[in-house]
Amino acid sequence: MAKQLESKTALVTGGASGIGLAIAETFLLNGASVAIMDINSEALSKTKELCEPISKRYRMFEDDVRDRKAMHRVVEETTLLFGKIDILVTCAGVHSTIPFLDLTDEEFDRMIDIHIKGTYLAMKAVLPKMVEQRSGKIIAMASVAGKVGSAVGASHYATAKGGIIAMVKSLAREFGPYDIQINAICPGLIDTPMIAPIKEVAIDAYIKGLPLRRVGTPNDVAETALFLATDASNYITGQAINVCGGYLMM
Repeated sequence: MAKQLESKTALVTGGASGIGLAIAETFLLNGASVAIMDINSEALSKTKELCEPISKRYRMFEDDVRDRKAMHRVVEETTLLFGKIDILVTCAGVHSTIPFLDLTDEEFDRMIDIHIKGTYLAMKAVLPKMVEQRSGKIIAMASVAGKVGSAVGASHYATAKGGIIAMVKSLAREFGPYDIQINAICPGLIDTPMIAPIKEVAIDAYIKGLPLRRVGTPNDVAETALFLATDASNYITGQAINVCGGYLMM
């Protein structure tokens, strides 16, 4: 069976754990060359061990998505190594549960910087190359919380994810004429280290309200990202696609 991303190059930020790692692995399995950018050196080392048996066409970058110079360097080195960047996936993210009245300016700024500024800087660095080649796929990781808000004391997280959705819709309009498709994925509760602080009783109650009656897996999201990275999604842009087991149906 033909690999769906043969001859394509992808850059995945936050690609060394959770959803980002699942996407990087899925892309490698489907023939893509993959640059993985993450701030966590230990996670990058483990990711290298996972990637090595799949493909040699990968490169690791230990960098912070909030660093403009680092982002541009990663994009330039990826382009030199693999010749182009066809796909950008912005997965770098954090989560914290803090009631609004206890929320500090520093934690609010951190959430906005990693999610919104990190996504902005990645797009800013990659889009000129996609405009020049008149093609590209950008997939930004948002959340259903960005659509409905947070019920668990994470208003800063929901705000950041809502901002990503607005950015995606705006840039999809602006760069559509260059045949660049820009979409967001909005996961619900996914089984990653990020949900570890959530109490098991809360997770059980959440699952009971889901039509599919289970927490999502990183692979559920990765398969959606794969679809959005292929030619099968060429007429889809500006969308915020829910991957949430039916939690949100709009």
